[in-house]
Amino acid sequence: MSSLASPTIVGADIGGANLKLSDTTGRCVSRAFPMWLEHQHLGQVVRNMLTATDWINLEQVHLALTLTGELADCYATRRQGVKHIIESISSAVPTAGISVYGVDGTWYSAEDACLSPWTVAASNWHALANWICKSQRFSPSTLHAIVDIGSTTTDIIPLVDAQIATTAQTDRQRMQLSQLVYTGMERTPLAMVLSEVSLAIDDPQVPIACPLMAERFATMDDVYLVLGLTPEQSHNCDTADGRPRDIQSATARLARMIGEDAETLSSELIGTLATQALDAQARRVAAALDTNLRAAGCVGSAKILLTGHGTALFRQAQVHSAFSIETVALSDILSPEAARVAPALAAAQLCSMDRAEQHA
Repeated sequence: MSSLASPTIVGADIGGANLKLSDTTGRCVSRAFPMWLEHQHLGQVVRNMLTATDWINLEQVHLALTLTGELADCYATRRQGVKHIIESISSAVPTAGISVYGVDGTWYSAEDACLSPWTVAASNWHALANWICKSQRFSPSTLHAIVDIGSTTTDIIPLVDAQIATTAQTDRQRMQLSQLVYTGMERTPLAMVLSEVSLAIDDPQVPIACPLMAERFATMDDVYLVLGLTPEQSHNCDTADGRPRDIQSATARLARMIGEDAETLSSELIGTLATQALDAQARRVAAALDTNLRAAGCVGSAKILLTGHGTALFRQAQVHSAFSIETVALSDILSPEAARVAPALAAAQLCSMDRAEQHA
């Protein structure tokens, strides 16, 4: 009887920095995974994530993959990355059926996906948007864009009449249209956000421009820590200098960006530096958002579905937007946990819909 049972469909968002799994109901699991360092262990890690749950049976599972990790620089080409990711997972979970989502909205077999790497590469944004457009629970006809802010990037996906309103498919095409903005809540180096800050260091009454060092001494994660916009994790040392994710260490990392340290630069001035960094990042996101809202025909106001974990950044971006923005948080519709793995959940849902149509 078990061989006749319908498999559990599990969406798997295979990214360059994180792995996320979800079934169609939103039961999920995720973990950090630096693809560029650990790609040889990908298959075993995914298998371990699957077996660690109490809701997945490896003998009765169908994996719906959506990819972005093929961009990691451990791979010489996208083709090599797509092939390695799919083959690693197929080998580690040989009992699983595998479908791979493409940016054309089509599901591919593992073999066909390896033959069409640019179609299945960088596809998680499309899976998320496609699912939202197909599901009335999100009232897609009222939405003008989906904004997904993660640790590394910000996706801005324009919608018109409950349809994805872009011809872009690749990362390069989406960056050219300001629909993929390479800035996020954690991994973005501070020097990629602004080149100088204005600080009153030598004379407290006279702020002067101070260039930032073009080094990865600090990231935007340090900015959000210092501003109290993200919680500390003292046990987590995945930071620019390998020291803890806490305010004290983040303060020192930010000071180092202008050639100072926590002994020579006051906490007030470091807070000013962090505030200017957040403002610069928010202005960049706001400019990209406004560009796409105008292209989608919006005038004056717009309704946005926000997902990811960049609420603090988006709120600041709203201040700088030329539009009056109504925001609907995906975490208010789904559980916060499911919202954090939304592309994986989307992949599971879309694959389930596709299989139901095939068997109708």
